[in-house]
Amino acid sequence: MLVRAPISFHDRTLKTRALVFPGDFVGEGRPMRPTLFAYVDDTKTYSSVIGIPQPSKNVIPLNAKYLPKVDDIVIGIVEDIQPAYWVISLNSPYPGVLHANETIWEVGFGETGKYLTVGDAVIARIQAVDETRRVFVTMKDPKARKLTSGTIFFYPASKVARILGKEGSMISMIKQKTNSTIIVGQNGVVWVKADPIATIVVGEALDIISRYSHVIGLTELVAEYIERRLEELRSKFENE
Repeated sequence: MLVRAPISFHDRTLKTRALVFPGDFVGEGRPMRPTLFAYVDDTKTYSSVIGIPQPSKNVIPLNAKYLPKVDDIVIGIVEDIQPAYWVISLNSPYPGVLHANETIWEVGFGETGKYLTVGDAVIARIQAVDETRRVFVTMKDPKARKLTSGTIFFYPASKVARILGKEGSMISMIKQKTNSTIIVGQNGVVWVKADPIATIVVGEALDIISRYSHVIGLTELVAEYIERRLEELRSKFENE
């Protein structure tokens, strides 16, 4: 039986990025753009989370729940069905509402369960977020569709930038080395379609990125791990 392995790099010296903790000084002046992860006291900016400080005086949190933003492309899971809409879990404190008329299907009243049922996964776009944090999503987007196979992984939304890598370098490397199809939602939900061994290795690689997102040289570390782990699992599978 193939199972995901516990991952540790205690045998290696890892060079890490500087971290700040709540209340730590980030920089003089205000952040370049509004942020929930830092605050200003007089003319100085301080961190409100554990994270990586940026030259812009913002902070990238190591862990943060997804806060829906209009036009984000997300992967959601159907958690409830109503006669004219579905409730979509978005890996967030705020679920999304998908109305039947925001799909490409001709859905009659009370027929929603014929098209999507509890547990189904969809790619959707955040259409609107009102002042009470009610979230509305749409599947009337070229990228939107129902996901009928594959494996879903969940990570904090704050890890998405590291999962993608600079100009998509990290995710492109993972796809190439594992011969897999991967879609990363901006809400931290990742869909993977690959053979069983590759799916396990992709999951482990994503776990490494999530756990060691503050490490310098992470792409090379993940690439080495994927090559070693693929060889190990394929050798084990062939010998069974």
